[in-house]
Amino acid sequence: MEFKLGVQNEDRETGNLTIEFLEELSENEFNEFSAALAKLEELHSVRRLKEFVTLNEQDLTDYLNDSVKVLLNKSQNFAGGRSSEMREIHININRLILNYLSSTRTFIDHTTTFLVRKLGEHSEDFAGFKGQLSKFYDQSFAYRFLTKLRNYAQHVDIPIEGVQFLISYNDDRTLAQGTLTVEFKRDHLLEKFQKWGTVKTDLLAMETVFPLMPLIYEMTFYIELIERSAELIFRSELSEVANYLTEKIETLKHKGGDVFAGYNFEDKEDGSLLNFSQKIVPLQTLNYVIEILAEK
Repeated sequence: MEFKLGVQNEDRETGNLTIEFLEELSENEFNEFSAALAKLEELHSVRRLKEFVTLNEQDLTDYLNDSVKVLLNKSQNFAGGRSSEMREIHININRLILNYLSSTRTFIDHTTTFLVRKLGEHSEDFAGFKGQLSKFYDQSFAYRFLTKLRNYAQHVDIPIEGVQFLISYNDDRTLAQGTLTVEFKRDHLLEKFQKWGTVKTDLLAMETVFPLMPLIYEMTFYIELIERSAELIFRSELSEVANYLTEKIETLKHKGGDVFAGYNFEDKEDGSLLNFSQKIVPLQTLNYVIEILAEK
């Protein structure tokens, strides 16, 4: 069986794919290359799920900002905004919050399962990771509340009961400013859900209404810390993988495009290439690993 390193480039205008094979691999080299890729892909998977969280946060932020602009343009003559527009915004805000809550839970569960599989449930490194999660839970209301809010949203009701849009003007009414208020109603949350646990004490200490977005931003901060904790556990292993792959593909990277290892080659009757399988090097993740390893 043949094994080859190659590069593929796609023409942005035509969509045509150019493939160039540059180096042959022995079966042992291919297996070693594949094993290194598998380890890098594990980190790539964790980072991808973290990116779901940050993208969902950005979607929510962008939607709130865009909604203010739309309402301000349409509603300066309709105090508070039109009811149909407000209903649509209310629905979309809750949809985006649900996406965010789901992505945070998925990231934490996936990362935890990945570490158990790699390290063992009773390993010292995993115990340290679990301790980090407990620390974050203990020190952050946002972390505790949003963790429980996902259960509330899944089993009881949508997170945000209503939204409000207000317009204010300067003294001569030549400049208008819109404010879209997205807040939790404390008593509404407490009345409808009995399984807040220790978060109930937190809620009782809150104002009767409290804002959404500061909690979202704080939760994303902790998600990024969790990802970094997982990276640091495998710093030594990632160092070996990154150094090996970087050396192996050094002569290919300057060509641009996707670097890959090709295998399972099939030829046509005339001897030209018909098809093959490939394992692509996630260069963005590889470069990220090199960057974090360079940090002291």
